[in-house]
Amino acid sequence: VFHIDLMGGVDKKEKIDALLSKEGYETAFVIMLGKPAETVYLTEVKDGDIKYFRDENDNHAVPKYSLDELIL
Repeated sequence: VFHIDLMGGVDKKEKIDALLSKEGYETAFVIMLGKPAETVYLTEVKDGDIKYFRDENDNHAVPKYSLDELIL
């Protein structure tokens, strides 16, 4: 199983842009492919806290708002 991320803000984006600008291209996104090094899962936002955290099994939890909370 591969993990795919679309990154809009990448630390090295300026270096990538510099390489591609010579050919007339500009970087919009960087697609990162690879096998995840850890278990990551989504969880509901509680009390407005959207900070990532690690659970009791050291898995990476990413709080997200539900569609009902986002769409009025």
